Amino acid sequence: MRLGDFLISFNKKEKAKEKEVLVVYADKEKARKLKIPSKLIEKDSFEKNKVFSFGPFKGYKKVVVLPFSKKKLNPFVLSKLTVKISENTTVDLRALPKEYQDLAIEFILSKSYKFEKYKSKEEDKKEILVNFLTTKRDFKEILNKMEALYFARDLVNEPSNVLTPKEFVERAKEKLKDLPVEVEVLNKEQLKKENFNLMLAVAKGSDNEPYLLIIKYLPKENEKPIALVGKGVCFDTGGYDIKPWPHMNTMKMDMSGAAVVLGTIYALAKNNVQKNVVAIIPLVENAISGRAYKPDDIIKSRSGKFVEIISTDAEGRLILADSIDYSKQFNPKEIITVATLTGAALVALGEDVAALMADDDKKAQKLTELSLKIEERVYPLPLWPEVYKEYIENDISDLRNLSKYAKEAGTITAGLFLKEFADDYSFIHLDIAGPAIKTRETRHLPKGGTAFGLRLLYSYIKQSR
Repeated sequence: MRLGDFLISFNKKEKAKEKEVLVVYADKEKARKLKIPSKLIEKDSFEKNKVFSFGPFKGYKKVVVLPFSKKKLNPFVLSKLTVKISENTTVDLRALPKEYQDLAIEFILSKSYKFEKYKSKEEDKKEILVNFLTTKRDFKEILNKMEALYFARDLVNEPSNVLTPKEFVERAKEKLKDLPVEVEVLNKEQLKKENFNLMLAVAKGSDNEPYLLIIKYLPKENEKPIALVGKGVCFDTGGYDIKPWPHMNTMKMDMSGAAVVLGTIYALAKNNVQKNVVAIIPLVENAISGRAYKPDDIIKSRSGKFVEIISTDAEGRLILADSIDYSKQFNPKEIITVATLTGAALVALGEDVAALMADDDKKAQKLTELSLKIEERVYPLPLWPEVYKEYIENDISDLRNLSKYAKEAGTITAGLFLKEFADDYSFIHLDIAGPAIKTRETRHLPKGGTAFGLRLLYSYIKQSR
């Protein structure tokens, strides 16, 4: 299978010219079988996972050894052992327990992703051969999931002058055209008829018109779907509450939630996962012009609730609010929102962990535990209306779009604002503002857009009842 620049195979007998690098996950037993020179192995290599390399060896120009102790192996340790592939490579996974071989493949392909579409240097693109040696045979599901991840990352990394709301819709339609999904698109006039007033307010300042993308994947009859709602702000200036330099510089990635939701439903449909899902993706730009919405505006949402605009830079929750209300017509068993919503989430949890809010403690616990198993970590924050609802209540309207205590509980109050529009439906919110946009490589996540949350949502939905 082709994935980006990679041609991927499993347990292939390689030709001599293809033997450039051998990457070996090795416990002590594997190291003995390979006859790795003992002088190369430090006393604590396997306990402390000290990666080392040597070569040539058995026809390979270079060997990279990823040492581990089976007693101390866990998903976090495995993610630390992830290598980035840049040339023809054989990866020997056979010393790993079977349940970790899948994860190792995901981690390696995740870290090896690159976005170099706009490099103008004229050179032949080299296809890189990657051969995984495994004790398993069927990896089709993983490769389909990684294809979805690469596609979502490509969307996130595209500049906003290319990936407008309309272009996002066109790419989604093209990607989904051969899958058993139904795609519907609402344009500006249709959004007006549907009373998407908050979403339209955010979009008013831009010359690029808004769209609502609806994708229905319903393989099972008579089963309530899960509604996935992803924030699709293709560029966010902050509006009249304009973002200062350098905070505007990564705002092409403010549609990461939309990309994650699109990638998730693509992976589920491609792998024929028998779970009903409806994806609702609002797509806008938040720009400045004489038409743009302003602080102090009061807008009637699709649900009928009135919202005072305290900050035009708190736009993501507005487009999600109307979309959450729209999702209720599908009578979902739960509503899950995904968004790069608050800088407060980055301050609280950093670039490696997303914030999780849910009105069901058992679901929050399940998602948290699952996130540790696949190393796409989330951490729960309390969604307590008895404590926090008064932060977003207003004197002259039903709600305000920013907490009256601006420096307190920014991530929680944003989540609670969204919950107001879900009513009694089960509600989960992922604020991926930290890990969606990486300024540095860490473990298995590359620099730039990561589409963080896709792997977690795929696993969660697949295991849902």
